[in-house]
Amino acid sequence: LIVAVIMLGYWYFAAFYGVSARELKRLGKSDIERPSIHFAESLSGLSTIRAYGEVDRFLRENEYFNDLEDRALFLTVTNQRWLAIRLDFMGAILIFTVAIMAVADVGGVNPAQIGLVLVYCVSLTQTFSMVTRQSAEVENNMNAVERTVHYTRDDFIEQEPPHVIEDKRPPPEWPNNGALQFRDVVMRYRPGLPPVLKGITMEIKGGEKIGVVGRTGAGKSSLMIALYRIVELSGGSICLDGIDISTIGLRDLRSK
Repeated sequence: LIVAVIMLGYWYFAAFYGVSARELKRLGKSDIERPSIHFAESLSGLSTIRAYGEVDRFLRENEYFNDLEDRALFLTVTNQRWLAIRLDFMGAILIFTVAIMAVADVGGVNPAQIGLVLVYCVSLTQTFSMVTRQSAEVENNMNAVERTVHYTRDDFIEQEPPHVIEDKRPPPEWPNNGALQFRDVVMRYRPGLPPVLKGITMEIKGGEKIGVVGRTGAGKSSLMIALYRIVELSGGSICLDGIDISTIGLRDLRSK
């Protein structure tokens, strides 16, 4: 009966600890990226930061992001200490109960058997604590798997169009000329954001060589992203040798 009560206590504390530990693990994963990103950006733009005299501001920001990361780490360590104290307390109750029963001479066991039982009780307590901690740790590490499964749901992230559309496959020799037409092309990286391509209309004849020039963020890379349909258009169309690329499969488009 005593062992059953102790096991129930271990299970209760492990379940209580697991709920908070999972949330702290999620919080820590989201906060750990910020100091790394900020440090990488500061390192790549070090000459610019020094030229504009913004070293102190970036140092303060770096300290802030490190404190933000340590916030989750401090709570995680505190949570682990909370569990350790209660597991040790349950183990002490088990050993104390067995010792009291031995002193009261319950069952008429000899001193050698009492010593053996106490040794096994200590070992059993350590085993219970290890199993409880390891099971909670495994559950916490499954946070990455849970996130992966969450992102694979069809209703969460919009999936890519089909790679091959049998009734819309272009001729094998396509594209034979390389004539490209942009007709009022509008593209945004996700709904709610401003468009990065705003009504682009142009025509490139087959065999022509052109260059796209512009400052950072002007949309040079976005033209290729739209051409390869890495991001679908919000409006307009792109035709390659007279075929609208939005009507064919991605493999037929990107393999050419």
